[in-house]
Amino acid sequence: MRVIAGTAGRIKLDGPNTRDTRPMTDRAKEAVFDSMAVRLPDARVLDLYAGSGSLAIEALSRGAGSAVLVEKSATALRTIAANLARTGFGAVVKASTVEEYLDKADATFDVVFIDAPWSLSIEDLEPGWSSFRDTPRIRFRDLALAYAWSGTGAMETPG
Repeated sequence: MRVIAGTAGRIKLDGPNTRDTRPMTDRAKEAVFDSMAVRLPDARVLDLYAGSGSLAIEALSRGAGSAVLVEKSATALRTIAANLARTGFGAVVKASTVEEYLDKADATFDVVFIDAPWSLSIEDLEPGWSSFRDTPRIRFRDLALAYAWSGTGAMETPG
């Protein structure tokens, strides 16, 4: 796994060595980021279920202004810290479940990544999706929402 493009392009990233975390493939990541390139400069990014941090790091490498990464796994959090250090990027890393973060957060984001672990079913995710959809304290400006589910990548934009 690596950073595909931008200022940190080609830097190798570690993945957490857990069965609950599966990084998005380079090919899928490249497709998602190429399709949203115009939205990234100076964007405020939220990466839910951050895992290795590769999505937020790719966004920062391609010009995003800031990133918040939300992850609950201690192993994944150590991997995120190592990957941020390796690339030289600063980001806010929240050790929290997605639901807890969304319940307490008060922020505005331009781009949101939701790449949940394969081990979670849609029923497991529903409380988080509802919080994400319904929270009044997180605002989205010209939202670009990229998500992956069971290895399938997609992108949704308003309008």
